[in-house]
Amino acid sequence: MELTGKNGAEITEILCTRYGIGKSSVYKRLKLLHLSVKREGGKFYLPATEVQLLDDLDNWIREGNTMETFVKPGMLTNTEESAIDIEALKKILGEGSEEGTQIRELLRRAQEKAAGVLIAQNIIAAEYQNNPELLDEDLREQVEATEEILVSKPIDPKEYALSLVKKCRQQWGIA
Repeated sequence: MELTGKNGAEITEILCTRYGIGKSSVYKRLKLLHLSVKREGGKFYLPATEVQLLDDLDNWIREGNTMETFVKPGMLTNTEESAIDIEALKKILGEGSEEGTQIRELLRRAQEKAAGVLIAQNIIAAEYQNNPELLDEDLREQVEATEEILVSKPIDPKEYALSLVKKCRQQWGIA
């Protein structure tokens, strides 16, 4: 979802609230991702794709990783000096050289490996869903706590969905 505001400072404040961080951290994240608040007429905004990228970076950091190790989608590294644009690389490889063929094969193997990891992750997640007793104790306790809350009273699905949307909007600063 696109973020809009009266000025760049308001967008920065929304991001501070959204991620629970200070202004300097927001500026560091924007700089790392080569993003900036856009202005069109009197409207200041961050496009939805850029907000999603910031959300992905925030999740990356919350998982215990460092900001510096985050790799932007479509790039093979996170530093501008050594970044390789995958689409540009595909154009170069389309020329049919022997080196291009080797690189295409390398990229294909990398994609196959990534796909294998994603498939395995989905299969394992399904196993945990079907066998929650296999979860680590702390995660099992969280699941059980939510079951107790949900089982204790009937839930109107529409009301529940609206309350979740409202909470998300509040978190995004667009109540």
